[in-house]
Amino acid sequence: MIRPLPVCFLLCLAGGLPAQETRVIPWGLEKADGNTTSPYPFGFTSGRTQQVIHGAALCRNSALLLGMALRRDGRGTNTYKARAVPSLTIRLGYTKVSPSTMSTVFASNRTGTMVTVFPKAGYHLPPIPPMNPGIFAVQWSWAVPFTYNRTLGNFLVEFEVPGTGGKSEYFMDAHGSKSMGGRTALYGKPGVFAGKDPYTVTCPSPSRMFPGGSLALSAGGLKKAYTAAVVLGTSRSFWGNLPLPFDLGPLGAPGNALYAKPTFLLSLPLRLSGGSWGGSLSIPLPPDPWFAGAKFYGQVLFVDRPSNALGMVFSGGVELDLGMTAPPVQLLGNPDPSKPSGSLNRSLPTGLVIRFTGVFN
Repeated sequence: MIRPLPVCFLLCLAGGLPAQETRVIPWGLEKADGNTTSPYPFGFTSGRTQQVIHGAALCRNSALLLGMALRRDGRGTNTYKARAVPSLTIRLGYTKVSPSTMSTVFASNRTGTMVTVFPKAGYHLPPIPPMNPGIFAVQWSWAVPFTYNRTLGNFLVEFEVPGTGGKSEYFMDAHGSKSMGGRTALYGKPGVFAGKDPYTVTCPSPSRMFPGGSLALSAGGLKKAYTAAVVLGTSRSFWGNLPLPFDLGPLGAPGNALYAKPTFLLSLPLRLSGGSWGGSLSIPLPPDPWFAGAKFYGQVLFVDRPSNALGMVFSGGVELDLGMTAPPVQLLGNPDPSKPSGSLNRSLPTGLVIRFTGVFN
């Protein structure tokens, strides 16, 4: 059954695409160089390149894509010279294959009609000096958003450069992996205790955040055995009609805010260890692969009457993105664009490090 796109995405189409963001695939490489390099799509003067991206690596449900970018491999010491590409076509579409099952035959990886987002027109590759990691200097954007709906299949990106396949040495950053661990990020401002406790709230094991694994939040550096609870939800923007973050100052807790939708409120027992109090809560995750790519938000609240009139201190927020136990990307390439098939790395699925711009849900 095909699931309809969320209403918020239809509103984005009508209202000018608010809240655009970037997403780097595979995860974890926003500020780190990938573990390998790729001669595709520009390491030859011509060629055909396809990359399958597992839908869970791109979004939870759907995405509106407005552009993408590549970066140079960070391990080289030479400056990449500027180069004019007389003709370049970039297409986006769906595929029923996964990074693990991608075919070496280009046509077999397509499901339905591909959408051309960059036509056959001249493109200038910029000069790029050595840097690690590189900046996403090779960029494209398109006026009409490409709408990706995860229920229709995985995501397929295709580059085509006509020609005879001469060498160029304009190598792009790439990464090989058989899985994609979860990732976390802190946001917001933690509330302050009356006793100035130097506490922290983190996710201690993001590598375990995948379907069938677990999601954990921990607190440490506390001076007392406070009554504590984990607030966990699926939004950092709204709790019903209430916008988040919600300032708790008017309720008697200045400097505190509700950063996560309180879908769940779970007790967090604290124990004494090394002269301070702390604790960790681990929540088992269902093995259903649909949970790959899911996003949760959490924070911890502590009961402490001396700290403010509300009698509570709220930590900052923790963003929790679930990973996956399957390869996130796979790349297929051939320097001769007329050939029906290409080569790929079956033992360690490898793909370009790509930064997408758009709205992700």
